[in-house]
Amino acid sequence: MEYMRILLHAEANPNAIKRHHVPLHTAALCGYEDCTSLLIDYGADVYQRNLQSKRPADLATDTACRKIL
Repeated sequence: MEYMRILLHAEANPNAIKRHHVPLHTAALCGYEDCTSLLIDYGADVYQRNLQSKRPADLATDTACRKIL
């Protein structure tokens, strides 16, 4: 997570699309609460949909991630 913080602090785009997902989709899907919070703090769009029209909250596998989203 520290690398993510460094990249975001250096103005990496938290909404960059890769393989039809943004980082927030991946963090939510994997249940990474800290990463989910960090991405949101740096402006990640919680309403952005992936190729299947799913928002990060739709993919969240962890209850804590769902609450954050």
